[in-house]
Amino acid sequence: GAGRRTTIVALTAQAMGGDRENAISAGMDDYLVKPVSIDALRTTLEKWLQDELEEEEEERAEVTAPLAELKRSPKVVGLFLRLGPKQLQDILTAKDADSIRESAHTLKGSALSLGIPGLATLCNEVESLGKEGKFEEARDKLSDLGRSFEVARRALSELAE
Repeated sequence: GAGRRTTIVALTAQAMGGDRENAISAGMDDYLVKPVSIDALRTTLEKWLQDELEEEEEERAEVTAPLAELKRSPKVVGLFLRLGPKQLQDILTAKDADSIRESAHTLKGSALSLGIPGLATLCNEVESLGKEGKFEEARDKLSDLGRSFEVARRALSELAE
């Protein structure tokens, strides 16, 4: 999601008092000591991956809840599933602020027509940054935009079956 950052787990060969606190205060999210047991590694990874899985589930619910209420035309869903990847690719490969603005505007319209507010909001942010000539800032949003698109695409694919 927006503001997402990579989880960092400190791994140290030292097990000195205060190491864990030092790692956490230095910005680490968690701490493991070598040699790492498979169980300790599994527990740590599951803890942090669970948060990401729950976040993806929330994004998925955001897509499917409004869709369940819409009287979706299978034709419109089919168009999105067929044309959406190209619209996303146009954003990802845009070479300047104007083309990223135009491409984001197109995908935003598709997202709004299907009631996918999270994707539409991200497209709107990219479009606005493009309009302001802030190409690099717009590009910084593309990871979140691609992820949101993929969640929507999978949910729509399942609903279309």
